[in-house]
Amino acid sequence: MSWRDELFSESERALQNEVRRLRSAVRELEQENSDLKEKIAKYENLEKQLQLTYGECDGLLETAITGLVKHEGVAFSKPMKARLLTDDDVDKWDRLKNAHNSKYFKHGELDDRKIAKNLHQLADDYENGELIEVRDGLLEIINAIDSFDFKEEHSCW
Repeated sequence: MSWRDELFSESERALQNEVRRLRSAVRELEQENSDLKEKIAKYENLEKQLQLTYGECDGLLETAITGLVKHEGVAFSKPMKARLLTDDDVDKWDRLKNAHNSKYFKHGELDDRKIAKNLHQLADDYENGELIEVRDGLLEIINAIDSFDFKEEHSCW
């Protein structure tokens, strides 16, 4: 074998090795591309499930993730039903819960008799000049009634 044949064979081997390396790199990139497509499909499916539950609302998946991250440390030991709540919804729930613990609620409903009785007492207090007590009593009644009346529309529900 001449030196030219050896040089050609060596160059040919190097070229074949480079072709093998590039083919391997292409296979790895194709696999990575396939994995990424599966991941995207999974996230699109999650977003679709949220939209079916809550309706069309831009950024809903990001909002859900942000809410979960905000409340880290919550252990999920088994599957559970859940509903995504905004901070305003939670504030309303807290007001409602506090109101239901007040003396104006009975079995989850406003107790009109207790409200009427308290209004009569406040009228007596007013006649006696106890204006601060009247103001505080009326505010308590108003807060109980307001917390019970939830008729707001939600844009994403």
